[in-house]
Amino acid sequence: MAKSTPIPIDHPYDRVFETVVAVLPQNKMKVRSADQSTGVITARTAANLMTWGENITIRLSSPEAGATTTTMVIESTLRFGLARSFNAKKNFATITNATKAALGGGQDLKRG
Repeated sequence: MAKSTPIPIDHPYDRVFETVVAVLPQNKMKVRSADQSTGVITARTAANLMTWGENITIRLSSPEAGATTTTMVIESTLRFGLARSFNAKKNFATITNATKAALGGGQDLKRG
C-alpha cells in the first residue's frame, strides 16, 4: 500500500468532499462509495495493458466544524497481487491537482 502525506486544502470540508467525488470520474476513476459523515471515499482505476488497476481510499478531515481548511490523505493498493506497474504517485497527483483546480487553487504536484 502507498499512502500520501496529509494534503491541506484551503476550502471547507463539504465543498472539498463534493469536489473530490465529482473529479474522480473525470479522471477515469470509478467512485465505489462516498460517505460524507466519515469523510471516506473509495474508488478504483481500470485495468489496462500496464496494470490490473488500483483501489484508492481518500480520507478527508477537518479540525473542527466550520473550519476553512480540509486535510486529504490518499491510499492506493493494487487490485490484484502482482502487477507490472504501480501508479500510486501518479494517482495521488491526479486527484490532488484535479481537486485543487476545480476549487480554483491551481495545480502544484508533479505527475509521476
